[in-house]
Amino acid sequence: MTLYFSYHIFYGARSYGYLQTLDREIAMKEQELKTVRRDRELLEVKVRLMRPGMIGKDMLEEVAQSVLGYHHRQDIVILRH
Repeated sequence: MTLYFSYHIFYGARSYGYLQTLDREIAMKEQELKTVRRDRELLEVKVRLMRPGMIGKDMLEEVAQSVLGYHHRQDIVILRH
């Protein structure tokens, strides 16, 4: 009986090693969640700035530069593919 329980403590479906693996997965998923939340907050700010009557000059200029390809003569443009 002791052998049976000892085996399951170290190698079973609810073993200590499996628990450590789950802890690492949870930490990775929490980090991924933080990244997704940060990206969402940035997108929400951009959307808020693009609403009618609230669009800012800087946001309008950024959209025109990225979508239409307009830029100032003194700007340095770096194209990424």
